[in-house]
Amino acid sequence: ADGSWYGSWACCFTYGTWFGVEGLVLAGEPSNSESLRRACAFLLSKQNENGGWGEDFSSCYDKAYAKSGMERWGNGGSGVVNTAWALLALMAAKTQVNS
Repeated sequence: ADGSWYGSWACCFTYGTWFGVEGLVLAGEPSNSESLRRACAFLLSKQNENGGWGEDFSSCYDKAYAKSGMERWGNGGSGVVNTAWALLALMAAKTQVNS
């Protein structure tokens, strides 16, 4: 309902949403589709103030996005891996973001 996908192999909603977006794009989903729009809106809603994304493993067992999970380990709550997954999804969907 919120545009995210659950991914159990890594931390968790960022990773799953990246793969969901990649799958939709490779299957020919138009870039303006509701599914891609919602997935990108979900990711953008989780972006930290420093521009990155952070989510830890507790998302997997809580089945809820752990927005503050990386605060202990990441810079400003963001981690390089979660940020890469989110950016890969946004790029695959050709999301236009205002800077």
